[in-house]
Amino acid sequence: MFLLLSLILVICAVVWSGLDLRNLLHRLIEAPHWLLLCFIVLTGIQITISAIKWRIVVNQLTPETSPPGFSFFLTCSSASALLSQLLTTYVSSVVVRGWAGRRFHGIPITRGAGSSVFEQLFDVVVLMCIAIGTLITWIVGGGALTWVLFVTLFVVLGMLASTRLNHIIPVLRQLHPKLSGHEALLDDCGIARICSGPTVSALYGLSVLRYLVMLARAPLIVIALGYSISSLDAAQGFTIVQTTQLAAFTPGNLGLQEWGWSGVLAFLGYGFEKPLEFALALRVMGLTSMIIVTPLLMAPVFSARKAMA
Repeated sequence: MFLLLSLILVICAVVWSGLDLRNLLHRLIEAPHWLLLCFIVLTGIQITISAIKWRIVVNQLTPETSPPGFSFFLTCSSASALLSQLLTTYVSSVVVRGWAGRRFHGIPITRGAGSSVFEQLFDVVVLMCIAIGTLITWIVGGGALTWVLFVTLFVVLGMLASTRLNHIIPVLRQLHPKLSGHEALLDDCGIARICSGPTVSALYGLSVLRYLVMLARAPLIVIALGYSISSLDAAQGFTIVQTTQLAAFTPGNLGLQEWGWSGVLAFLGYGFEKPLEFALALRVMGLTSMIIVTPLLMAPVFSARKAMA
């Protein structure tokens, strides 16, 4: 049902804007070959960073057991990224990681899914900090330097707030008598380990890096396909459009993302048709790179299992 709704949203946007899809097809065919290569590389880096973050959380939660190899985390993150084209991003990660952790390494589903949620928490915090910086820049009418300054300010504030997560543990202990002696809330156990300053700082820093990698793809489309859109506007627009992922209910945010791009860039003075074409080009290139890169990242695990069979 949600897939049908997302397709209807896209079709309505195309019909309403009067977009000629032949122009989009022509741009994609004529695009330089390095475009797809860059998308593959950036997509691979994005997925790898997510895998590193999840490994950090799982290793902190289960230091007493032998941790799975990095290829396991990379494979699960790749599978969830691919599945996010059919489900929402956050749901796909929880489902894949929770199931795979239990199936292949005996990690309880709640721990596998919970570790995924905690890892992605910092992605949300970073996204919101950059979005706030972007909105303030638009309000004051600043340029690139103003945007960088405001974004940096709020990212730093987000970092400082995140490093105080360990202060919630005493509060949780006082909420209910049963929680006061819960194993997960004891010092150097469970939640205390993953909320420690060094762990939070590492996760937050990696989330910032992951976001910058994702951010680079919008200006890349602008340059490679020759759209008359400012790279700065594309980068800032990506920040606002990406926040729609937090409330996404369509597969891969299909439809909502296209309307979001069209609305944001129309607000910045680009009309509706070209922004929609740009959004569809970004969708096509993102999906293509995901289909190519995820099997490559997952190949080592499947090869190893096939050899053991």
